[in-house]
Amino acid sequence: MKRAKLPFVALVSILLISMTSCDKDAATEPGYVSLSLHKQTVVAENGLRSATTATPVSLLLTIKDAFGKTVINAQKYPIITVNDEYWVQNIEFASGSYTIEDFMVLDSSEQVIYLAPKSGSELAAYVNRPLPFSFTVTGGQSTNISLEVLDTNLGSLSDFGYASFSYDVFKLLTLQPGPEAGKDAHVEAVENRYDLKSPNYPYLHLFAWTINGDLAVVRSFLAFDLSPIPTGSQVLKARLSLYEYHKEGAAISEGHSHVSGSNAFQLRRVTESWQENTICWNNQPTTTTEHMVTAPQDTSASQDYVNIDVTNMVQYWVNNPTANHGILLKLVDEWPYRSILFATSDCPIAEKRPKLVVSYK
Repeated sequence: MKRAKLPFVALVSILLISMTSCDKDAATEPGYVSLSLHKQTVVAENGLRSATTATPVSLLLTIKDAFGKTVINAQKYPIITVNDEYWVQNIEFASGSYTIEDFMVLDSSEQVIYLAPKSGSELAAYVNRPLPFSFTVTGGQSTNISLEVLDTNLGSLSDFGYASFSYDVFKLLTLQPGPEAGKDAHVEAVENRYDLKSPNYPYLHLFAWTINGDLAVVRSFLAFDLSPIPTGSQVLKARLSLYEYHKEGAAISEGHSHVSGSNAFQLRRVTESWQENTICWNNQPTTTTEHMVTAPQDTSASQDYVNIDVTNMVQYWVNNPTANHGILLKLVDEWPYRSILFATSDCPIAEKRPKLVVSYK
């Protein structure tokens, strides 16, 4: 292949944005990466032009961490258009160092239209930063970096340093429903007296306390609509994030608390149907410990529980869609005095609502 003097046709800017708050430990909080694609049309000396008729639809990434472990493996992210610019937003990373190994831009027919060339390849000489490209995510800071990509009609795969495109395309589903689509509720028992709470309650409460000397226990239920995932798909990873939320000036029982012992809690798969406007302690559905996950005692009164691994549970539901009745959240030890409090889908702060992120193929 004859080298052209000006073969590059697009510039990709990567904006690393930390979404962590200032009062949390940056080393343990995640950061979020947004990527913007700005297309430039350049005619190379060899006469080849950029694929101006092809619209970027998705981005395929492979990324490794500082230890060489693949943390994103040929995963596809949708590209959205904002003010004539192309964006991939909010890819979550733990704080640390990473390298981009593969960077491919796809059109609507899953064809690769732009590539970042790899170091040592024929076309690597025409970009300033060939792959692998290193970047760092740090909690509490924002970093701007840029990466050049080339139109794929400027050369063969080997000219870009790629052996083939025999990759699996992974899809990503992010669910964080609001009041209309969300399904969550809690049930309460005070000795032999039972109380039905409003279905629009903004709190997922796990609770064991006393009220006027009587034992009070609260459990919560949560469900997500997984119908966008085709039945039988392979679930690669499913992560549930629950965010602490409490009233200003709330009592110690209305938040995270472990006065008398651990407030570790269980996430159990529900095996019967329920409705958030009719569920109560007496009619709460049955559950199973199969695929159960146990979350540890909190480390602070305002701790969020992010990226709880519920992959096995979600895989079961994808294989058996009619069995998706959601999750029961309950304290491991329902004895005073201990409590956990999260936001529901009815929380007025949208980013506090329960979130489920599933990658699948």
